[in-house]
Amino acid sequence: IYVNKDALAPAQLRILVSLYDPKETVETAVTNHEGQPLPLVLLGPPVRLATKAPAPEPAIVKTAVFNEGIQLNGYTIKPAAPQAGDTLTLTLFWQAQANPNQAYTVFVQLVDNKNTLLASGDAPPVQGDFPTNLWQSGDWIDDAHTLQIPADLPAGSYRLLVGFYEPVSGTRLNLADGSDFVALPLEIRP
Repeated sequence: IYVNKDALAPAQLRILVSLYDPKETVETAVTNHEGQPLPLVLLGPPVRLATKAPAPEPAIVKTAVFNEGIQLNGYTIKPAAPQAGDTLTLTLFWQAQANPNQAYTVFVQLVDNKNTLLASGDAPPVQGDFPTNLWQSGDWIDDAHTLQIPADLPAGSYRLLVGFYEPVSGTRLNLADGSDFVALPLEIRP
């Protein structure tokens, strides 16, 4: 099996197999021992498709090193000057300095100066297409997250808190300094 040279990376790849009759236009139905239909069959564990692209150039350079060798190198916010009610896209630029042991979820939280949670957008890296347990030292990962800014949010200074947690226990991954998130400034314009 050859991967298309235009395939987006980084990503995890899965091989799905189904049966078909070349005379028919639809897949042949496959059922389990109880007669229930089965979807495509997954063969083997997911594999990684890493990028060979040069290091990305984030709009804002910000370095932070999490345990397990996960480094934040910067981020981009779109729109660059958000307003209340906007859908904000935060792209985080990660680099693996080691091979993380497990699949973490990224949290992104919009908070005010009293740390009141105003919006959040938790998701596995690359929307689950490239989990941290597939990362290898040297990988660059562009990881976009979206947040809906509350429509009634006053203009002013806010922060985006970014970090990782283990999805079953909720345990956060610490940074080298012992904290468990990185705070990114965000200005909401009128």
